Amino acid sequence: MEIKLLESDMNKMRNINQKNEWAISYDELLKLTEQHRTGNDYNRALIEYRLTDINFHSEVGLLVQSKYEELKKAILKEMQE
Repeated sequence: MEIKLLESDMNKMRNINQKNEWAISYDELLKLTEQHRTGNDYNRALIEYRLTDINFHSEVGLLVQSKYEELKKAILKEMQE
């Protein structure tokens, strides 16, 4: 089922990404992973949109597949390097 995001919400996500210079911290990525796991379909789609906008396609793929632990492990591994 495709979720239709509101243009105003997509603009908010693009503005956040622009403000952050199209980057995201590991802590924020972990937070978004947890929000995706516990969120409703609309909020999940919004998180996926935000991450896709900054080219985090692999991470979005794991979220879509509900592979939250795998994503968290990958993030924590990156943090240690």
